[in-house]
Amino acid sequence: MCHPEQADIPVGTKYGCLTVLSVTPVDEANRYSRIYGSTYNCVCDCGKKVSKSEFQFLEKKHRYCTETIRRSRNSRWAFAEWDKANECGLKTAQEEKKKATYKRVLDESYTLDLVGTIHESLEVLECVNDHYEELRYITDLRKKGGGTYFIYKLYKCRCYLCCKEQEIKSSKFSINPPTEYGYDAYNGYWSDAHCDCHPISSFQWIVTKLLKENGVPYRVEVSFPDLYGAGKVNLLRYDFGVYDEAGNIKSLIECQGEQHYKPVDEFGGKYQFTAQKKNDELKRSYAKEHGIPLYEIPYKNKKFEKVEAFLREKEIIK
Repeated sequence: MCHPEQADIPVGTKYGCLTVLSVTPVDEANRYSRIYGSTYNCVCDCGKKVSKSEFQFLEKKHRYCTETIRRSRNSRWAFAEWDKANECGLKTAQEEKKKATYKRVLDESYTLDLVGTIHESLEVLECVNDHYEELRYITDLRKKGGGTYFIYKLYKCRCYLCCKEQEIKSSKFSINPPTEYGYDAYNGYWSDAHCDCHPISSFQWIVTKLLKENGVPYRVEVSFPDLYGAGKVNLLRYDFGVYDEAGNIKSLIECQGEQHYKPVDEFGGKYQFTAQKKNDELKRSYAKEHGIPLYEIPYKNKKFEKVEAFLREKEIIK
């Protein structure tokens, strides 16, 4: 065992979890070496090999080989992944043993089977983890049973518009009303499961929620290969397409925001309003020419109950 009062610590000395394998003597030409003394090359009881200055080695009796690493508040996040990957195996085992005592609770979304369903532009391909845990509640992480883990399913999804894939936990597929306070109080209906390849308004989330809950086959951002905008460059997109069970299109839906009726600075003002009117007319003409009913929901009806009544009136939902 190690006796810190000794001037020289021989090879084979064990101090806490560390055993000395070799000693690198002080390099008198190196200022750091002169200050901190010899370097002790050690092996931890977990199997990791570490090197510590004499000061670090004798500072205290070590429980873990990485416990002397100290981070400032700013650098803690930057080095979080590195520290986790290089954490002492003894500490990792101790943490896992402690976490095993935490309560496990199935999230309310766990019972749902979402494989094969559509959520906005996301196709839910498969469940890649049916026991995905996240620490949700903490009482005292230093004690046994000091936290609660929620268990979710983790799904692999693919956007049918851009083909990008991502993994999303089951609880994020809900479409939620605005909260009474906080960030979500100002943005209407929302969902955490979506693809960032296209913007989605609160208005569109309301329609999506109603179509999903009523089992209506649909697609978002529907385009046709021969329908271009006024500039003849980009394809125009309808907000929603409603389909029958055979995959044939039955109708189209447009959520017409304020910018479809008057200039709005946020959407390009007068110039963009002129282009918007032309594009809207092109969409109406195309739908009429191809015998596809087009239903436009005005922004003044952008309330859940009014949108629901509109869709029932048009017999899109029953």
